[in-house]
Amino acid sequence: MDKDKLLAGRIADLSRQCWNGDYLTHTNFLSASELAEFYQMPGHQHSPGLNTFNGVPYIVFGGREDSDRARIFFLPSYMDADQLIQDELSGNGSISLVCASPVNPGFADPLTHRDYLGALMNLGIDRSMTGDILVNQHDPEDGQRPQETGRSHPRGMAYIFCAENVAELIASELTRVKHTTVSCQIIPPSACDLEPDFRELTGTVASIRLDSIITMVWHLSRGKAQALIQGEKVTVNGRLITSSSFEPGENDRVSVRGLGKFIYLGDEGSTRKGRLRAKVHLFV
Repeated sequence: MDKDKLLAGRIADLSRQCWNGDYLTHTNFLSASELAEFYQMPGHQHSPGLNTFNGVPYIVFGGREDSDRARIFFLPSYMDADQLIQDELSGNGSISLVCASPVNPGFADPLTHRDYLGALMNLGIDRSMTGDILVNQHDPEDGQRPQETGRSHPRGMAYIFCAENVAELIASELTRVKHTTVSCQIIPPSACDLEPDFRELTGTVASIRLDSIITMVWHLSRGKAQALIQGEKVTVNGRLITSSSFEPGENDRVSVRGLGKFIYLGDEGSTRKGRLRAKVHLFV
């Protein structure tokens, strides 16, 4: 049985358990591609304020708004989406948040998402047990982040969303990332005050084709962009795209393996020569 069928079977089973037993069930953390697979499964019904799968209300949540990695929660009769989110944000649910910070920031390596993920893998923690990992890439004195709270965080500090049953393991055993000693504490998910970092890019394209936009974002040749797409290295909202002529919609998330990801924000009209001005948020 292939991976997609296993995932579909597991999700269907969790929805049945919730329906039959009237208790909360949920998946592990799912990637964007796995969530895209879920959305394509038959059995969905959508109405204002309520989504159901096989007749069971559900919500997709990863510990913060607009998570890249998230869990599917199937809701019993006594719980609604607002209550579920409140419980999870307060730290009384199944999602925990670990804050990891360099002990000596002045001597710390320039830590990245990949560095933290590698350290977690070295602890034997499966990727499905961790959600988004947000890393502060700025020095405290640059004043760029976090804008909302005005707090000053050391460069290389990370927020790690994870399953509640591995939070203690991470907090106690994650002591080193690359050559940097870190200390960890468990805090409520609502305490997260970092957002993924991005740059806004605007450029001209001949048309709103996927290969044209990728060419604009990373300054590639058209042929190189097409080779990436045809080589199955590009996903849009987690779904594999192999057609260079595919046209993304506004706010679609595009990921290119080996290069990065961006959100396509739409076009801003055309130039005098008839080319379109495309705008994206490129994650850095």
